[in-house]
Amino acid sequence: MGGLIIAVVGMLVSFLASGMWIAIAVALVGIVVLWTRTGFDAMMGTAAWHIWYAATNFTFTAVPLFIFMGFILVESGLAKRIYSGLEPTL
Repeated sequence: MGGLIIAVVGMLVSFLASGMWIAIAVALVGIVVLWTRTGFDAMMGTAAWHIWYAATNFTFTAVPLFIFMGFILVESGLAKRIYSGLEPTL
């Protein structure tokens, strides 16, 4: 078990040292570990399930749409008009 941890950390450090993005490096290390531990078919099933879950998770779909809505409000000038309409007059 200690050898596996050393190999995984070494692989992750080498990926990161080569300039690879953190998310891709972690995903590749995870896929390699799954492949060596469970085989190709189980690795593909598990990876596909995790990708599907991440793509259909409500938080990951709501947050970009919320940011997009804010962008539209700012660029159209509607946010400025709403704020000035709610601002107390002195």
